[in-house]
Amino acid sequence: MQNNSVKAWLGQARLLVLALIIGMSLWQSVPALAAPSAKELSESYRFIDQAFNKLQKEALEEKTTLELVNASLDGMVLYVESQKLDASFIKHAPAGYSDKQAKEYLRKMLVKTATTYPKLYEKQRLTMEAVKGAMNSIDAYTAYLDPEAYKTLQDTMAGGNFGGIGVVVRKDQDTKQLIIVEPMPDTPAMRAGIRAKDRIIKIGGKDAQDLSVSDASKLMRGEPGTSVTLTIQRGDDSHPFDVTLVREKIHVSTATGEVIEEQGHKIGYVNLSIFGETTNRELEAIMRDFDKQNVEGYVLDVRNNAGGYVTAAIDVCSKFLPPGQRVTSINPRVGKESVRTSRPTGIRRTKPLVVCVNGLSASASEITAGAMKDLKRGTLVGVKTFGKGSVQNVFPVRFPGKESSAFKITIAHYHTPSGHDINKMGITPDVIVELPEKPIEGEKYDAQKKAAINELIKKLGDTKKETAAQATASASSDTVAVSGLIEERAYIDKQLNGKEYSIEKCHIDRRGDQLTETVTVKTKDGQIHQYKFDISSVLSL
Repeated sequence: MQNNSVKAWLGQARLLVLALIIGMSLWQSVPALAAPSAKELSESYRFIDQAFNKLQKEALEEKTTLELVNASLDGMVLYVESQKLDASFIKHAPAGYSDKQAKEYLRKMLVKTATTYPKLYEKQRLTMEAVKGAMNSIDAYTAYLDPEAYKTLQDTMAGGNFGGIGVVVRKDQDTKQLIIVEPMPDTPAMRAGIRAKDRIIKIGGKDAQDLSVSDASKLMRGEPGTSVTLTIQRGDDSHPFDVTLVREKIHVSTATGEVIEEQGHKIGYVNLSIFGETTNRELEAIMRDFDKQNVEGYVLDVRNNAGGYVTAAIDVCSKFLPPGQRVTSINPRVGKESVRTSRPTGIRRTKPLVVCVNGLSASASEITAGAMKDLKRGTLVGVKTFGKGSVQNVFPVRFPGKESSAFKITIAHYHTPSGHDINKMGITPDVIVELPEKPIEGEKYDAQKKAAINELIKKLGDTKKETAAQATASASSDTVAVSGLIEERAYIDKQLNGKEYSIEKCHIDRRGDQLTETVTVKTKDGQIHQYKFDISSVLSL
C-alpha cells in the first residue's frame, strides 16, 4: 500500500517536472515583445512636438496645447480599440494643465500604452495614430499622411501608375461615409458599373465608416492581378451589394480633350479630373491640338474635380486671361493676404469659354470657375459647387526613421477675384442645369454637358453677329458728329425707327485731337447694331 503511494507520488512528480520543462520550452520559443527603448521614445516625443508646433504656427483654426494633447489621446484610443483591445486606462489630461504639464501627461500615456501593448508600438504606429488624432481635430482636410498615404498622394498628383481599381473617393463631412466621386474611364470600377455618388459601406469586409480617405485608398490599392471586394449602397436602396474587382495598373491623366462638331461649329471640350503636377502641360498639348483644328470656342469641364494644387489652377486660368489678372487671394490666420495673378503664357486663348461645374467641383476647381465668372471670361453651367474654400499646405517630414511622410494642414481661405469667400457656400452657375438623381440604366445622355455646348454655340452666334456689325461699321465712312449724349441717343432712335434696344458696349478711340466713340446696341429681337460718333467737340470743352 505504501509502495503504491510512493509510486503514485513519484509519477505525479515526474509529470510536474515534465510540465515545467515543456512550459519553459514553450516560453523560450515565443519571443518576448520588449517595451519601447529610450531612443524610440525620444523620437516619438520629438515628432509629436514637431506636429504640435506646425499646427499652432500654420493651421487656420487655433488649438491650445491641451486641446491637441486630448485629441492625440483620442487618436490613441481609436487605434487601440480598432485592435479589439481595452483602452479604458487612456484618459484625457485634466483641465487647467499648463502646456508643459499637458505634454508630459501625453508622454506618460504613450509610454503606458506602448508598455501595455508593445505590438501597437512597432514601427512607431502608436505615435503616428496620436499625431493623426491631433491633425484630425483641426478640420476635415487637415491630416497626417503616413509614408504609404503620402506616396499615394504624390503618385496621384504626379499622374503616376499604381495598382488599383480606378475610383476617386471623398469623405462626406456630415455622414462620415466614403462617397465615390467618379469611376475613372476604362478601369475595373468603370467596367463593373460603379457610379458617382455610390457609397462604400465595406472594403474587403472591413467597415468603411471610420476609415479616412487615405486609409480607404490603402485597402483598395494593391498589386495588379489581386482582387478586392467593395460593399456598395446606391441611392435610397437599403440593400447593399458586393462588387469584386481585380486590380490593374492605373494611369491618372489629369486632362483629356476632344473636338465636338455640333450645329456646324467646332468645339474644344476639355475634362480636368484633378489639378495636379502634369495638368499644365497636358492641357497645353490639348489646346495646341485644338488650335490646329481651328476650334471656335471651349468647354472646360471641372465636374467631380475635387481640386489639387493652387498653382495648377493659376496655370489653367492663365491660358484664358491676360497676364496680371487677379485670379484668387489667399487669406491666412497669421500674415498678409497673398494675391495670385494670371501669368504670361505663349498663347492666350480669347475665344468664347463655358465652364461646366457641379456639386463635387471643389477647391482648385472653384478657384478656376470663380475667376472665369467674376472676370466675365466664361459662363458657368451646371449646379452650385461644393464650397471648399480652404487651402492646404503639405509639409514633408522624416518619420518614422528616415521614411517620408507629411503633415497636410489647412492654412488659409481663398477668395474669388471679387472677394467672395466660397467656403461652405459654393459658386452658383450662370445657367442652372440639374441632373436626374437616378440616371436611367444604360443612359449616356449628359444634360449638363449638352447645355454647356448649347450655351457656347449661343455665344458663338452672338460673337458672329457682333463681328459682322463691327465690320459694317468699319466699312462705313460715315461718322456722325454730335455735341452730347442726347444727340447720340436721338440719332440711334431714328436709325432704329423707335425699336427698343439696350446699350451693349461703348468704346472711345483717340487719334490726335479726334475722339471717336463706337456704340454697340442690341435690339429686342437680338440684332446687333453699331454707330460711330465724333465726340471731339464734347470732350474739348
